Amino acid sequence: MSIDEKTLDGKLVYDVYTPEEVPQGKKLPTVVGFPGLCVAHDEGKIDYILRGMAGKGFLGFGFTPPDLEKYDAVTRVRFTLAGNTKDMRRALEKVHKDPRVDRSRVYGIFISASCGVMPYAQSHLDAKLVLQAVVLLAPFPGGNYMPPETRDYVTSQIKDNGSSYLNLSSPWDKDNGHERQLDISTIEDLMLMDPIGDIGYSGPGRLSFEKNFRGPIKTVYGANDQWATEESVQRLHELFRGTPENCIRVPGDHHLSIEESSRHAMDFILDNP
Repeated sequence: MSIDEKTLDGKLVYDVYTPEEVPQGKKLPTVVGFPGLCVAHDEGKIDYILRGMAGKGFLGFGFTPPDLEKYDAVTRVRFTLAGNTKDMRRALEKVHKDPRVDRSRVYGIFISASCGVMPYAQSHLDAKLVLQAVVLLAPFPGGNYMPPETRDYVTSQIKDNGSSYLNLSSPWDKDNGHERQLDISTIEDLMLMDPIGDIGYSGPGRLSFEKNFRGPIKTVYGANDQWATEESVQRLHELFRGTPENCIRVPGDHHLSIEESSRHAMDFILDNP
């Protein structure tokens, strides 16, 4: 397997995972991964999954959020719904145009906030650009669906402390001597992101992404997720036409273990050829 770092239009950084000994001209099943508001590849989950899938003959694309500022052990993230939607759409278009990709077998893995962005990006794609199956890991469907205690924490950081950045550091960050920060000015866009409301809306302007979404879908979330209520995760899964048996509640919080989340993702993709 080889891993090559690429840049799309000088801005969007991504890694390409290529299996060994691919016959020239052979089209490959492909997995594309999008992290949340984080350091590259979401604590190693996407890298771990794409390495494993490359070993099974899949081409892999792992994208990194473009609006990152890195200062030694600190990564600062900016989030705008319009910007992240555009970047994800461009990334998916890039994958489907790659001559090595079997366009009938493209699978998506989305983590945290990218789960909420995904239907907005899909709604702007050509109808021929279809995902065969999708895995959502620890979905974050927007600021309106945070548990009360998390909402109180975010509010206190903004108003009481006058902070410019919200500390999003996970146990993984702390164990690796890293700090992850979200620009406070972008919190409003996290609140505007509402795929549950926009998909469920029945009037004009309803968010419609079904043309690019073949299904099936699997959702994996922590029983003690501190960033999204259990009801909102289950509702998002339902709106994506997911079946109850594929909405999996596992021990833990928003930061799912690499091993468990990867096992669920890889098994689901392999079971849906």
